[in-house]
Amino acid sequence: MRELRADTRQDGADARRGWRGDAVNAATRRKLTEQLSRLSGRAAADIRGRILGDGPARVAAEALHAAENVGQGFELWTDLLARRAAVMWVLRSVYLRVLEDRGLLRPQRLLDEESEQLFRRLAPDLGEAAYLRWIYRDLASPATGLAELFAPTPAEVAQPGDDLARDLLDFWRAKDPDSGELRWRFDGEDFDSRLLGTCTKTWTRW
Repeated sequence: MRELRADTRQDGADARRGWRGDAVNAATRRKLTEQLSRLSGRAAADIRGRILGDGPARVAAEALHAAENVGQGFELWTDLLARRAAVMWVLRSVYLRVLEDRGLLRPQRLLDEESEQLFRRLAPDLGEAAYLRWIYRDLASPATGLAELFAPTPAEVAQPGDDLARDLLDFWRAKDPDSGELRWRFDGEDFDSRLLGTCTKTWTRW
């Protein structure tokens, strides 16, 4: 189900979407990071609730807390742990959207609803959270060359549930009511580490 290919096309979408170095660029970036920050904050709260409950997430978190020899008490430290996990969960969706818009990933995972429908037919008892886990796990395979971006980190002892996963999918699939185009695109983005650095710093403070 995977085809990774290079594509160097530039279609002028940067001018249309306002992603390059001007005031619109700054405003668009700020709006994107703010909205994803809110999603990241909600995801962190959901993850922390799962960690503090009884179950495998708490067991894994307690083992990590002991292994890292953390000076903070466990419950206080889970706030940071949950935010770290939430940031990675959201950030991987940004990586994925960049790959999709650059034509480097076929079939599309986030934008192509047929991929999600196929997953549901194969696993009707699983929801949106499982679909996202499958996407990230699939792309973490060494065969993709993307393992560095998508391989799970020790902090990810739990992930958000179906409601938040649905919100994340809907966020990336949302269209502008006037133009009918996707609200967020990266095919014309002069993409570098600055956007990701801004996202990470903003989301971890949320």
